[in-house]
Amino acid sequence: MPPNRPASWPSAPPPDDAVERARLAALHSYAVLDTPPDAALDELTQLAARIFQVPIALVSLLDEQRQWFKSRVGVAVAQTPRSLAFCDHAMRDSGVTVVSDARNDPRFRDNPLVHGQAGMRFYAGAPLRTPDGHALGTLCVIDREPRQFTAHECAALAVLSRQVMNQLELRRRNALLQAALDEQATQHRQLQELQHQMHARETRLELVLKGANDGWWDWDLRTGERHHSARGWAMLGYPEGEHPPYETIWEELIHPEDRLAMATSLQATIRSPATHYATEIRLRHRDGSYVPVLSRGHILRDERGHALRLSGTNTDLSERQRAEREREATQANFELLFATSMDGVMQTRPDGELLSANPAACAMLDLSEAEIRQRDPHELMAADDPRLSQLLGERQRLGRARGEITMIRGNGERFEVEVTTASYTTPGGEQRASLVFRDVSERHRWEQRLKDSLDMLNSLARRVPGVLYQMQLHPDGHLTMPYASEGMWAIYEHTPEQVKQDPTILLRHVHPDDISALLHSVEVSARSLTPWHHEFRVRLPQQGLRWRLGDAMPERLADGCVVWYGFISDITERKQTEEHTHRLAYYDALTGLPNRRLLIDRIAHALASAQRTGQFGALMFLDLDNFKHINDARGHSVGDALLQQVAHNLNRLLRAEDTVARLGGDEFVVLISDMGPHADQAARSALAVAEKVRAALDRPHEIEGARYSTTGSIGLTLFPRHGSAVEDLLREADTAMYRAKADGRNRTAFFQIEMQAEVEERLSIEQDLKEALLGGQLEAYAQSQVDSVGREVGAELLVRWHHPTRGLVSPAQFIPVAEASGLIVALGQWMLRQACDTLVRLQAAGRPLTLSVNVSPRQFHTDNFVAQMREVLARSGAPAGQLVIEVTEGLLIEHIDDTVARMDELVAMGLRFSIDDFGTGYSSLAYLKRLPLYELKIDKGFVQDTPEDAGDTAIVRAILAMARHLKLNVVADGVETEVQSRFLAASGCPVMQGYRFARPEPLAAWLRQRVRPH
Repeated sequence: MPPNRPASWPSAPPPDDAVERARLAALHSYAVLDTPPDAALDELTQLAARIFQVPIALVSLLDEQRQWFKSRVGVAVAQTPRSLAFCDHAMRDSGVTVVSDARNDPRFRDNPLVHGQAGMRFYAGAPLRTPDGHALGTLCVIDREPRQFTAHECAALAVLSRQVMNQLELRRRNALLQAALDEQATQHRQLQELQHQMHARETRLELVLKGANDGWWDWDLRTGERHHSARGWAMLGYPEGEHPPYETIWEELIHPEDRLAMATSLQATIRSPATHYATEIRLRHRDGSYVPVLSRGHILRDERGHALRLSGTNTDLSERQRAEREREATQANFELLFATSMDGVMQTRPDGELLSANPAACAMLDLSEAEIRQRDPHELMAADDPRLSQLLGERQRLGRARGEITMIRGNGERFEVEVTTASYTTPGGEQRASLVFRDVSERHRWEQRLKDSLDMLNSLARRVPGVLYQMQLHPDGHLTMPYASEGMWAIYEHTPEQVKQDPTILLRHVHPDDISALLHSVEVSARSLTPWHHEFRVRLPQQGLRWRLGDAMPERLADGCVVWYGFISDITERKQTEEHTHRLAYYDALTGLPNRRLLIDRIAHALASAQRTGQFGALMFLDLDNFKHINDARGHSVGDALLQQVAHNLNRLLRAEDTVARLGGDEFVVLISDMGPHADQAARSALAVAEKVRAALDRPHEIEGARYSTTGSIGLTLFPRHGSAVEDLLREADTAMYRAKADGRNRTAFFQIEMQAEVEERLSIEQDLKEALLGGQLEAYAQSQVDSVGREVGAELLVRWHHPTRGLVSPAQFIPVAEASGLIVALGQWMLRQACDTLVRLQAAGRPLTLSVNVSPRQFHTDNFVAQMREVLARSGAPAGQLVIEVTEGLLIEHIDDTVARMDELVAMGLRFSIDDFGTGYSSLAYLKRLPLYELKIDKGFVQDTPEDAGDTAIVRAILAMARHLKLNVVADGVETEVQSRFLAASGCPVMQGYRFARPEPLAAWLRQRVRPH
């Protein structure tokens, strides 16, 4: 099929813009474009081919650029350009369009589909019109031979086209019904939770009133009414009935210094989401004194979080505070005695019996004071240490002694202590001895470590991969290096002796670009006596160019010299690694272009510069068209080579100051700055650059001996613009790029605000729907079902969304969003809980009605769906046999083995299954036989034209007959007239649902009518 339409064959006349926009909006509202095959539509297409004995039959839908086949018989392609579509003509007619021989029709004789390989000669098409009159496409039949089409055949094709449209309409309405199901559940659940909370609070309050000895109080914030218990007044000295009036309680009772703080704290707590309140205040006693009180309360809130009521207790803190003061005094004395010293202190008798020990002694010995008193002194002080006997002998002679001994911890570990001991007589005349000791194990370890460190430093100085040195700057300005380790040769290729008297010879090896900064850093360190830390390069005769890192600590001597003690190491490998890491972090590994991180940094700089200078810039988002085809067909090596050539060509095409970056895949971004102070000029310049880029992409790229062509879709946005940030610019350019792709690819599109509005509206609905699930905006509705004589036997639950600002939101708006975002699972769970709670109330009222609830495929296939159903049934106590789960035929065809297994588990619980909108989807007797079904629900599209329409009447009777054979219940949906209900009853339909019997109404009202007392 040729890529461009010859000028010699005409397309359909262009439609009115407003009409076409409305038609396209209607088409997109059905969400059918680019969806998988639909068995029901395929059956109708195959039926058309058989009825009219043609090789080709199509369900054709026309969007902006193409003719897409939702169902097709006899052709392999899924779509054609709209400019070739016969259906573009046919859908504008009110009736069936017939072209007996396209070669003799001036509208089509030059069409490539006629004179090309397709060889179309005969065409008949009936438009697919929505209830609002918008033509979405056609149902058409095609033959490669000319033929005539009778009026009877035209009428039959029109009937089939209406059936196709019914299928599409039912598909759309099914989504709307699902939305209605889910809305109702949230509000009922929240009402139950609020009732449960109120009951719990009332129970707790009753227990408090009976069991608490504290004074209780209650304050209704709505009416201002307050109550205090007799005990509360008694603690303030007031007999029952003689308390001050509540109107002056703040002024009469609360200490003046506490009023403001309490009022502020109370108001802050009420305004916050807190549920509890506590504060300490002073209340005036009847005798004029003040009683310290702990006031605690619970805050009752409504469903919006507004505080309604405070209830709580007052506790007299007088005794507690007195006890705390006494305890604090005792604790202070104890701490003064035992905890002021960091040394261990023990008291003994002359015979060595241990009497007491302070906390430091207990900590060092790892024993409690009681354990220490029970120990023999020789269990704590090593008897085999000769220094112990010497120390005790000296104390006996002199009355005091000092030295070092070995002590033993509770776990047997020995440790060294420095000890001072003395003998003394108490005021009562008793002989006592004190032992004050300090753990010096750590000091000994440090002494040993110091010795080991000195040995190690001497060894390191000989072996470390660097040079340890001491450099001295004398007052007259000359330098010496009194000490340098053997590593001097590895760092500078000089021996320590060569630099000892004149280390400036090392400067000959410093890189010329680094010498100035190196000398400046040494000068600053000498002047300020700050540590010297500097990285620099050297060029050595044998090693070549290397990186060095110098660290040193300066010190000024008494004679005015400055001495540095330092170390210089080789950091060449680290610098090379850093450079490599920098490229990995900021550049694309495949193309060498800046990556997203570096691009964002450059955009930020360009945006700041543009805002400062008034010069416009442009951001260009480029995506290669059909790159995936090349990558998939020729392999990633060819794809990578193509990306590398594109990157090279873009870099060569643009200015040095411009930035070309790769974000990943086949997406590139071009940043262009300094495009002039005028927006129009900058826009023209940006478009010119974009065209240059597109032209460069369109040229063939030679890879491995083959030539490959690609095109690019480009999105453009200018900056600066008020309020735009870096991410805004990227998002705008990306949005514009996708618009360019949607408009046919290989073109450039400027960003427009309307593009973002579409994205933001869908996101806004998703966010609002999340809040609706939590905020009580969803409401469950019920529509009754009756038997053949009009008796009510059950109901179907639906959902509605009442948004506070949007009003009633159409399910057509929020159900697709819920499906796409996964919120449909939460909606479905909510509806199931509503259904189970309703069944419990119906059962209690003696009304054994069934309730039907729609379950989406996404919810059904969640891993824990069976467990959730088991839990909600157990929690609610609902009779499982009264709950009917409605599923679509589409769910039954997907993962059929897993679906059957899961349905078997649920049926084992007592649940029953119904196929919703039966006859509009994958109607397969093989599946019906495998599935544990209870019911078929005839789609309203078949019911609404019975018994007048012979085709629908036959379908309804066939479904009823099949259901009787399979022993399945049947519900006819959409019954609106008495004629329909009589026909269905006469045909043996057991259950009916529709406006003929009842409209959907709020579940709460529906339930009240059925459980009200008789």
